[in-house]
Amino acid sequence: MSTFTALDFDDVFNDVRQEINDSDGDDYTDAKLLTHAASTHSEIQEELAKHDILMLETVSAAFSYTAAADEIPIPMAVTDLWLPLEIWERRSAGEYWQKIEGPVALPPPEPTPSASQELGTWEWAEGKIKVPVIGFNRLILIRYRRHLDYPADADTMDFDGFYWPLVYGTAFRAARRTGRDSLKLDFEREYRTRLSNLILIDSRAQQGEAVSWRRRGDDNRPARRLSRHG
Repeated sequence: MSTFTALDFDDVFNDVRQEINDSDGDDYTDAKLLTHAASTHSEIQEELAKHDILMLETVSAAFSYTAAADEIPIPMAVTDLWLPLEIWERRSAGEYWQKIEGPVALPPPEPTPSASQELGTWEWAEGKIKVPVIGFNRLILIRYRRHLDYPADADTMDFDGFYWPLVYGTAFRAARRTGRDSLKLDFEREYRTRLSNLILIDSRAQQGEAVSWRRRGDDNRPARRLSRHG
């Protein structure tokens, strides 16, 4: 679990004000800083995604595809799906998971369900997971890239190393907005350094901490890669 889960965006704002010499919040209110923090928050996500950092990936709990449907419904509990990466299916709990090929460009759906017992392929289109229509229920697992929601003041830091890049990135944007050039350059340099270190540390952790669900002789079970972020 992250060492920063007790810290929230209010803490970020207070640290930014300390750095920018406005501890009373006369110029930099929470509302003003939240806009800059949200932009930094989004940029950090994008940079981590570019480097395939696993802190933004997770595997869903098993859920169901219902026979005769032309898509796999995303469960209501999955509120942070950014992009599906891998999908597996199985007929029942006693079977091995089979990886579904995709994403591919599916042909138009057939007028009646296929006799196939497996979905086999999937397509990501218009924010939906489209599949061939078959006449059997299936259990589904998805590994997907997470999207972190637009932050609110009381939202906590969920990931190790995320906090200080966010502080300095927010301070950099705030200083740039108000024309404080001397501070802006210092904050930008510190932000880029902290972000680079975050990417470097997490890339190394990713390489050293990959684990697999596969058992001996079982090549069809999904390989789950985990990072220290959980």
